[in-house]
Amino acid sequence: MILASDFDDTLFVSNINIINKNIESIKKFRNLGNKFVIITGRGNSIYQYINQYKIPYDYLICENGSMIYDHNNKVISSTFLDQKDIEKIVSIIKRDHLNYIFDTGKEYIKKIDSNQNLVAIFLDKKTISDSPKLLEEILEKTNTYSYISTNWINIVNKNINKKLALKKLDELLNHKYKIYTIGDAINDIDMITTYNGAVMKKHEKELDALKNKNYETLSDYIEELI
Repeated sequence: MILASDFDDTLFVSNINIINKNIESIKKFRNLGNKFVIITGRGNSIYQYINQYKIPYDYLICENGSMIYDHNNKVISSTFLDQKDIEKIVSIIKRDHLNYIFDTGKEYIKKIDSNQNLVAIFLDKKTISDSPKLLEEILEKTNTYSYISTNWINIVNKNINKKLALKKLDELLNHKYKIYTIGDAINDIDMITTYNGAVMKKHEKELDALKNKNYETLSDYIEELI
């Protein structure tokens, strides 16, 4: 089987003892021949945590599905933003003097040229007076998948999200494994409702309506699966 786990507030939490417990359960899960996938809205910044805590994994899906890597950090799939959508977002950034991060899939940058490919744009909520209103404008003006997270408005290609990324990974692996998922946030809903999903007991309010079983920790879910 494959287990795809969200990172922040699912695998990686504020309690180091729970993080260590999660990691030990991941090791046990993989030792049984299963595949573990970290699936996150983060970009390459996640590697600092993976390396620091020595988190084992088989595949890494970043920027809500825009980038898929194997365990050797080899890119096996990438989906970029449309250049016209990038230009529209840049105009909003300049108009409203927003702080932002551009993600190329390899690095974060603060300056782009007309030929630069981007997999994601992150707009800093601290510099946005009305995040829901700005999100509505972005969705109206661009053909993107955009949503509000804890600190950012996250913007990626319309044709990607965590569910679609798992569908792509499943195809690349020739549908060999049954897929299970777990998460806590709004960008996890599609994958949870499609692929044998579980929900963290502490989760965003948008997941309250889901009927999927809740778990205190990722480790608890893994132990039940195996």
